[in-house]
Amino acid sequence: MICGIFVAAGVRLYTIREIFEPKVLGLLWAALAATVMAELAFTLYVNLYGLSNMMGHLFKFVSFWFIFEALVRTTIQEPFAVLSRQMKPNEQQLSEKKDTLETALKEIRTLRGLPPICSYCKRIRDDHGTWHDL
Repeated sequence: MICGIFVAAGVRLYTIREIFEPKVLGLLWAALAATVMAELAFTLYVNLYGLSNMMGHLFKFVSFWFIFEALVRTTIQEPFAVLSRQMKPNEQQLSEKKDTLETALKEIRTLRGLPPICSYCKRIRDDHGTWHDL
């Protein structure tokens, strides 16, 4: 049952793989695989001092080492790389919105340069509010 939960966690990790760096993703999958191997080894041991019990503990150690490498070292030694990876999609969206707003601002400035014309009588209003015939 526990191995099934870890396999399901691996499948979930695969579905959200784009938010992780490839190195971190590989280390997390290695940690999951080592944990599954540890659990399988623990189910096979008969003697408290037997080989399968020792192998289970070694696999657990390796699993925790992979997690340490993936999460702790990466976020402490390379924090800006992790942050910049998360900010890239937001930066692209912000750039697109900026371009859209600049285009809209140009259109507004063009419309401000047009004189106001009455749709009923077809007169033009000047800056002082006086209406003049065409």
